[in-house]
Amino acid sequence: MKIFDKAKGVFVPGMASRPNVLAAFRCDFSCGEEEVEFLVAAHTFYRVYLNGVFLGAGPAPAPFGRLKADRYRLTGKLQKDNQLAVEVMGYVPEENNYATHESSVFFGEIRANGKVLAATGDENWKCGVLPYRDYAVETVAFGRRCPMEVYELREEDFYWRKGQIPGETACEIVAQALEETWKDGGEQEILTGCRIIEERRTAMPDFQELRDLVLNNFSSMEEISSDVKERNWWESDAYLERSGGENIQRPSFFWSGYRDGTFTGESREYRDGAGNWVYEINSPQKPFSLEYALKEPETGFIGLTFETEGSALVDISWNEFLNEKGQLPVKADSVNRIIRIRTKGGRISFEAMEPHYIKYIKILVQGEGTFRLMDFYVRRYRFPDEHRAQFLCSDRKL
Repeated sequence: MKIFDKAKGVFVPGMASRPNVLAAFRCDFSCGEEEVEFLVAAHTFYRVYLNGVFLGAGPAPAPFGRLKADRYRLTGKLQKDNQLAVEVMGYVPEENNYATHESSVFFGEIRANGKVLAATGDENWKCGVLPYRDYAVETVAFGRRCPMEVYELREEDFYWRKGQIPGETACEIVAQALEETWKDGGEQEILTGCRIIEERRTAMPDFQELRDLVLNNFSSMEEISSDVKERNWWESDAYLERSGGENIQRPSFFWSGYRDGTFTGESREYRDGAGNWVYEINSPQKPFSLEYALKEPETGFIGLTFETEGSALVDISWNEFLNEKGQLPVKADSVNRIIRIRTKGGRISFEAMEPHYIKYIKILVQGEGTFRLMDFYVRRYRFPDEHRAQFLCSDRKL
């Protein structure tokens, strides 16, 4: 069954085969009261926003040469004039146990009452490279050899989701969508420059925002001696060279040399004009942390809004357990559990691009000015149970 009517695979010109490119795509469109849907397939990961509001993320995994397509129903969420904004993280990994080693690509198609309004490959779609992610950093883990999420953010960096992409340009066509093709003898053939597109056969994830996190602890961070090794056992010289060489950042190793201590700054909590709780830290004499816990472990994307009055380094650590001393380990089982945000000040609203399995979250801050945490949540990435299984047995006790 053909999925895309007109969409072609596109990417930022000259960037499809380059490792580690965070690309932006946008399309402006108008519609009336029609039934409107958006079809999307991408490699490696995508995230989509409609008029600046999160719509979804994906795709489902697929074998080499194939992509899974997702459908989003837009009816009831539209304005007269709309903007669809899509981020595609193209890793082009050399070593990764999750993603295939293929070039980056994005297919997108907007349909109204079954008719194509806009499809990638036509002039309606524009693109560009988002410059604020840093890749001179160690990878998440041995199996997930994609760079940890490290960003240099300004307040205006996400305005493009309802405006114009910085350095916006026309997209380059890099692939065609194929239906199944077969060689003589029945072996499957995947043509160069083509991707076989399949419909997602699993349920779409639940993207509910979880906000019932409990604040467990305010701490000032104290330096300690640590036996954690800076270089991981599996890091080859070639790996280090392509991960930043001498400039490689190791946030997890850095925080392994700290522990929770008595809080020495000034703090207060209050509600803002919208009734949301704000946690404010003033006059910190040392790096400090705020530690939260979910009621139950969840897989999800960590999101927060914070404000600083000067330059700050904000690291987000997570784990599903505490160690024997009641501390949240930022580096365990050769997994680096840090998301890093550098900012020169202002209000930053951020959500991680990759989901993690989470019970405890710690926000670690280095900066001299006032820090305010305005919003904090986990966007759940759970696939709902369809309750299609039954079990019957003559043994009632079993």
